[in-house]
Amino acid sequence: MSPVCKKVTALVTSAIQLTSDIITRLEEKLSQSIGKEVEIKAEVDESIVGGLIIRMEDKVVDASLQKQLRMIKKEMLKG
Repeated sequence: MSPVCKKVTALVTSAIQLTSDIITRLEEKLSQSIGKEVEIKAEVDESIVGGLIIRMEDKVVDASLQKQLRMIKKEMLKG
């Protein structure tokens, strides 16, 4: 019996349309990091300003500029 290769779908949100080359490289890197084949579903959301938000399985990696700006604002308001 051969092992079942699980394919994982990752939802990747970016501020601009990702090129097919970038999507391919992201799929390769994510696949290496989790040990499963990853297929990316890309979407554009200009409100994140820059960076990426990756949703995969039960994990979310928010590396968006919007998040960074919120964190800076929060720190500045602390006084």
